[in-house]
Amino acid sequence: MTIRKAARFIFVARRFMLDKYNILTVTHRQTNLKEIGNFFIEDNSVKGIVTLAESIKSKFNISELMYLATCNRVMFFYYQNDLIDPEQISTDFFHLVNNKLASLNGSLSKHVEIYKGEKAIEHLFEVASSIDSMVLGEREIFRQLREAYKFSNTNGLCGDKIRIAMQVAVKAGKQVYDATKIGEKPVSIVSLAFKELMNLNPKKTSRVLIIGAGQTNQLAAKFFKKYQFTNFTVFNRTESKAKSLATMLDGDKYSLEELNSYKGGFDILFVCTGATTSIIKEKEYKQLLQDDKDKKIVIDLAIPGNVDQAVIDSNDLHYIEVSSLKQLAKENMSFREKEISKVKVILEKERHEFKQLFKRREIERSLSFIPQEIKAIKEKALSEVFAKDLATLDDKTLSLINEMMTYMEKKCVAVPMKTAKKLTD
Repeated sequence: MTIRKAARFIFVARRFMLDKYNILTVTHRQTNLKEIGNFFIEDNSVKGIVTLAESIKSKFNISELMYLATCNRVMFFYYQNDLIDPEQISTDFFHLVNNKLASLNGSLSKHVEIYKGEKAIEHLFEVASSIDSMVLGEREIFRQLREAYKFSNTNGLCGDKIRIAMQVAVKAGKQVYDATKIGEKPVSIVSLAFKELMNLNPKKTSRVLIIGAGQTNQLAAKFFKKYQFTNFTVFNRTESKAKSLATMLDGDKYSLEELNSYKGGFDILFVCTGATTSIIKEKEYKQLLQDDKDKKIVIDLAIPGNVDQAVIDSNDLHYIEVSSLKQLAKENMSFREKEISKVKVILEKERHEFKQLFKRREIERSLSFIPQEIKAIKEKALSEVFAKDLATLDDKTLSLINEMMTYMEKKCVAVPMKTAKKLTD
C-alpha cells in the first residue's frame, strides 16, 4: 500500500468510523418470554451453531459475528464488510436462523430491535452493564456475554473488530459493578427468599423438602447448593422432573401423590407449584412433621400460595412468602434505579475510549505495511546501492553502520505510528 492509499484509508476510516457494527436482537421488551426460544439458532449444538453462523456470514457478507442466547434475549452482534442497512436484511436473517419464524411473515419485524453503528456499541455496553436486563443490575448477563464472545471467538466466527468492542464492553461492565451500587440489594424473589432464610442461620445439614420442580424450584436448588446444604428430598407431579432436580441435588425423589405417606420429616420446606389451591393443608403438614416439635422454616413462593393459611396460623414456624418479598424487591429496585445516572456516566466515558481505540486500530492497520517497506529499503541500501563502498570498509565500521541503519529504521517506523496516535487523541 502506498502512502497516498494509506492516507485515503485513514480518511475513510475516520469518516465511517463505527458504521459497520450492527446488532439484531430479540428481548423481553418486545417478545413474550415463552416465544424467545423461537429466535434461537435451531440446532443448538456447537456444530449446528457454527455452521449456521458461517452461512449467515456468507449470505450477508458479514466478516465477524457473535451470537448470544439467554432466557430473555437473543442477540447477533456483527461487523459487516459492506454498509448495508440491517433493516433490509433482518427478515431474511432470522428466517435463516430458525425455520419456525417463517410463519410470522410480516409480524417478524415487531419482535426484532435493530441498532446501527455507534448505537450498536452503546447497546452492547448497556447489555454488559445490565441496565438493559429484565432484572436491573443482575450480573448473570455479564458472564453470559463473555461466554458468548469466547464461544464465537474460539470457533472462528469473530476477529479483531468484535474483540476490541468486547474488550471495552467488559471493562465498562466491570467498572459499573465496582463503582456503582447497581448490583446491590437483591431484587429477585428467590434471592430475597434465600437472604431471609440465611438470616435464620439454618444448619447446612437441615432436611430440605422441595415440592415442585419448575423454573423457580430449579433456581432455588442452585441457591441451596451455593449455600452448601446437603440433605434434599424432591416431590413433583411429573416424576421425570422430580428425578432431574433430585439428581442435580444428589437427593431423593418422590411423586406428589407420595407426599401424604412421607415419614422422613423436614426442617426446611420449599414449595412452589402451579396449583391454584393449597396443597399443604393441616393434614399434609402434620404428616410431614411426624410429631417433631422443632420450629420449622416454610418458604412458599407460589402464586396463589401453596400452603394453607390455617397451617401458618396454627403452627410455630418461620414463614417466608411472596407478598412481603415483592415489597422488598420493589424497594430494592428503586435503590438500583437511582444508580443508573452513575452507570451512564461510566458508559459514556468508555464509549468515547472505544471510538478512540477503534480509530487508532484502523489507522495502525492501514500503516502496517510501513515497517516492512522501511526494512526493505534498508536491506537494499546495504546489499545493492552501497554494496561496493561497504565492501571496502573494515568490520568495526560495518558494524557501526549497521547499528546506525537499524536505529534509523526503528525511528522511521515510530514517526507514522506517533502521528496515528495524535490523529485519534
